[in-house]
Amino acid sequence: MKLELTTFAFTLAVFVAAPGAVNAIETQDLVEDALKPASDWLYPSEAIPAAEDKAIVFIADNLRNSGILSVAEGVREAADELDWHLQTIDARGDLDARRTALAGLLSSPPDGLILGGFNATDHTVVLEELAASGTAIMGWHAAAKPGPIAGTPVTSNITTDPMAVAQVAAAYAIEVTDHQAGAVIFTDSRFGIAVAKSDEMAQVIESCATCEVLEIVDMPLDQTNERMPAEIARLVGKYGTQWSVTLGINDLYFDDAIIELSFSEPAFAQSLINISAGDGSLSAYQRIGSELFQSATVPEPLVFQGWQIADELNRAFAGHPPSAFVAPTKLVTLDNIQDDGGLDWRFEPANDYRNTFKDIWKP
Repeated sequence: MKLELTTFAFTLAVFVAAPGAVNAIETQDLVEDALKPASDWLYPSEAIPAAEDKAIVFIADNLRNSGILSVAEGVREAADELDWHLQTIDARGDLDARRTALAGLLSSPPDGLILGGFNATDHTVVLEELAASGTAIMGWHAAAKPGPIAGTPVTSNITTDPMAVAQVAAAYAIEVTDHQAGAVIFTDSRFGIAVAKSDEMAQVIESCATCEVLEIVDMPLDQTNERMPAEIARLVGKYGTQWSVTLGINDLYFDDAIIELSFSEPAFAQSLINISAGDGSLSAYQRIGSELFQSATVPEPLVFQGWQIADELNRAFAGHPPSAFVAPTKLVTLDNIQDDGGLDWRFEPANDYRNTFKDIWKP
């Protein structure tokens, strides 16, 4: 069995199979490792004094998405600490609104630009123009993997490793159903990172000989409110008790599934296991903590990632290369929900990261 070892500057080693090697995954080991506290991992602490008087624009695909909202919160905190001027624009899930917002920056390019939750490759031309004007560009979930985005001037895309997140979520689905998962997977094909996660979850489920992927449902995240009730009813009618576990690429799917599930056959609704491969929203934590229509989430340290984006911008302003840091994978269930910020219903690594960044940025 060949496994790739990734350490993430973290005292706990996490074993993750390479994409396409899903038959090699030891699901129990993946789950056990991801359940452990994340309080010991450290961000690279290279001291780079804060750049002064910078104008930053954060374009959010949709601030209704709690993941994007929490990242924006982290960016706001960090910008206040750095004394930068921050403008946040909410495109409300509208591609044309994103295009308009980006085009509007050309007349007065900002020092830094953050793409919050949408594909950078959809806007390559305007991003190239902004970069040529001196704008440093970072992304959050702007591509399917962390790091620079090929073919664009985005130097850092901040995200956890989507393959690791997907593998942990699907491994938990297999373990918690005693290797009998009949899975429905919700994804949003507009976003590369979403498709990468849903494809990987499907491969992991199919690697279990006694499990089955019943269906992959493509549902835009900004349409869950109106579409989810009918979709739940359709799936219940089509699969019945074959449907034992749901995997979503985002907690938002379960926000809008809960009402329809509450009207389903009680025995079915109580037995259905719902697991999210991101982002770790307040409502997800509350559902898990109250054992109400969600069993687990694989959250991202969203506020931390906002601070990391600010640090990556500061590194770029100083002419330093990206840190290449990727946060480790964390699985939250009822058993460990109080760890690492869980008392506040969010994933907040208990490693004093705010003061770490403040120390990095000291003159």
